[in-house]
Parts: sequence; structure tokens; C-alpha cells
Amino acid sequence: MSATTEGFTGRIILVAELEAKPDKVSELEKVLLAIKASADSDAEPGCLTYRVSKFGTKFVIFEEYENQAAVQLHMGADTFKALVNAIPDTAVGGPKLQYYEECK
Repeated sequence: MSATTEGFTGRIILVAELEAKPDKVSELEKVLLAIKASADSDAEPGCLTYRVSKFGTKFVIFEEYENQAAVQLHMGADTFKALVNAIPDTAVGGPKLQYYEECK
């Protein structure tokens, strides 16, 4: 596990964990599902998987990207920027990001 994709040469798996404020669960879920719609569309061709799961106020997002360029494209998308802007109001702290490189 790594905190960055530095040195990765293959497919990248990202596991993100985020906790919503108790009264903001549906608002945060809406933002995450908007990102999923973008990630699953032709707008992000290097995003192979984007899955959002939740239990109570906790969300886990499982993402798979073709390479580092695809991760950067995803993080530059307007829907991702909307999440960054929404986090202070909707989440407890920031996201916990864990990057993995797929075994070859």
C-alpha cells in the first residue's frame, strides 16, 4: 500500500474511505454517485472500476485505473472537484486513500 502512485507502472487500485457527518450521509452519497456516473462514462476512459459502498455513515470507494494518467484525469474531473469542495461540509475529516499496484 502506498499514499501515492509514485513508481507505479501498471494498473492502479485505489481504496478510499470517507465518513459522512451523521446529518449529511445522503448529501455525501449523492456527490459520490455523481463521481461514479462520470467515472463509468466515456469522460474517463482509463477508469475501469468505480464502486461506492456504505455502512451507516462510512463509505468505501473501490477504484481501478489503467495507469497514473487515468488517475490524474479522474482527479481533474469536475465531479471530483465537487467532492473536494463538499468534504468540509459533509465529511468527518478527509478521505483516507490507499493505492495499490495490480500484480502482473
